[in-house]
Amino acid sequence: MIEKKSELLTKTSILNDFIDIDFDELSKKDEFPTIVEGLIFLVGYNHIEVKNISSNSIVFYAGIFPEDIDEKISIKDSEINGKLLMAIKTAFNVLKDIKSQPDGLAFYPREIIEENNNKILENNKIGPFFLSQIRSRII
Repeated sequence: MIEKKSELLTKTSILNDFIDIDFDELSKKDEFPTIVEGLIFLVGYNHIEVKNISSNSIVFYAGIFPEDIDEKISIKDSEINGKLLMAIKTAFNVLKDIKSQPDGLAFYPREIIEENNNKILENNKIGPFFLSQIRSRII
């Protein structure tokens, strides 16, 4: 079933509960399939479908448009593969960096905000568009 955007936004909020661990630890959590959906959404896909192939195998399909959906991530026997694997790992690390910023950062001088953004860009080897994309999809 293709998720509604409101459901996907809710799934991104679960990520807040796991900000203090790394991606490898995250992959061992029971909530990991839900977390993967949230991360795929953060990367920029609006249409996500999850298929449980067996008790130990899940495949995630995603696309910008419903007609564009194809396989992006698979989990089988706790092994994660797929063409979006690096993207969701990066999205998770960017989210961790965003959440570690001081409260009220928006009220800081522009230079400090830019400095914090530049640190995130450098730490994760991403461009400003990807950072903006993730910020716009976080609850």
